[in-house]
Amino acid sequence: MLKNSIAAIHRTASLNHFMKQKQDEEFVFQQLYYVEMNKELIPKVQNLGIPT
Repeated sequence: MLKNSIAAIHRTASLNHFMKQKQDEEFVFQQLYYVEMNKELIPKVQNLGIPT
């Protein structure tokens, strides 16, 4: 029974680690997307005379 509990804990820990990595990757992607969008958007807004 203890062996099964340890295996379940290990599986849960592995899944949590995987989900954390996936969330980190998504966060990095969101940040890069935001930076790229701002590179394109800021000059357009400045041309309109809207302060950034």
